[in-house]
Amino acid sequence: MEKKLPLYKIKVNPNDESGVYAVSLVDEPAIEENWIKLSKQVEMSFSVDKDKQLLYGPMLIPNKMIYRRDENGYEYNIMFEKETIELIAEKFNKNKLNDQFNFQHSDQKVEAFLKENWLTENPDKSQKYGYELPEGTWFGAVKVEDEDFWKNKVKGEEVKGFSVEILAGTELVELSINNNKSNKKEEEMEKTKLANVMRTDGVAVYYEGDFVVGVEVFLDEEMTQPAPEGEHELEGGLKIVVEEGKVSEIIEVEEEEVEEPVSEELETEETTEELETEEVVEEKLSFEEQVLNIVQPLLDQVITQNSEIMNKITEMEANIAKEREEEMSELKSQVEKLSKMAGDVSITKKTDDRKVKVEEELSERINIFRKFR
Repeated sequence: MEKKLPLYKIKVNPNDESGVYAVSLVDEPAIEENWIKLSKQVEMSFSVDKDKQLLYGPMLIPNKMIYRRDENGYEYNIMFEKETIELIAEKFNKNKLNDQFNFQHSDQKVEAFLKENWLTENPDKSQKYGYELPEGTWFGAVKVEDEDFWKNKVKGEEVKGFSVEILAGTELVELSINNNKSNKKEEEMEKTKLANVMRTDGVAVYYEGDFVVGVEVFLDEEMTQPAPEGEHELEGGLKIVVEEGKVSEIIEVEEEEVEEPVSEELETEETTEELETEEVVEEKLSFEEQVLNIVQPLLDQVITQNSEIMNKITEMEANIAKEREEEMSELKSQVEKLSKMAGDVSITKKTDDRKVKVEEELSERINIFRKFR
């Protein structure tokens, strides 16, 4: 009896770097389709434009089982859903990868490019190349520019189809044991419970059985990629510590206490009022200081100038008094001399008139200076 293998569907995220990044020209396409045959049971005519060196064929077929076997001998099938193929084709064309071709999945580049590609419909132009494919097949026409490669590999029938190179995740669709019990890994996976927990960053952590200390944890459903060592924060308030691919500790994350917002608001209001009062006082003092700084120099200047004027007036009064005293003394001396002259009334009268005139002039000058005080 033929064994039934586990089935995984390919998953591609539209928001990351997953998807097809290259196409290889191979002798045994993974999709088991080439430019000659639709399947191992049904042969089809070879469709090639020899003059233009064009190759026509499917690159991905929806819901087709593709056999795989890993390095540990684990056998399984993968498949592409119609919606996934549409997303892959869209990302491939958007990223302008239509010249990424190699030979037999190696570093040997092939000078070729995807001249045109489309998702098949019913009816579809791929039918004129001899194909009957399900709707949603990613079909392409490849232009080979390397004439030596065309001559030696294509015409020499060393290449028969396309095989994509893809970066993607997987999701388990169906898990069954081998009826012949030749695959121990399938039996073990059937007997145990496959489950997962989510990290806070959205990454799933897979395990078998119960989630306890000592359980092995992985980052893929096939459980081939052990979770890295260190702490992993999980949704639900848990944290695990992983050592050598196993859970060594499960920790409950304590929630941080948050202070009541009402107290903070009251304290903020009081603090704000105090700050506002201090600011008003500071502004008032600052204004008075500014006014004083402007007015004080002017006041000092006025006081200084007034003091100088008063000193000058006092000095002038003293000088005038001194001059008057000197003139009076001189006048008195002259009068005494003249009075000694016998019988000379006219001289005495003239002297008296001059004395009166001098006194009037001095009095007038003093009154003028006093007006400035």
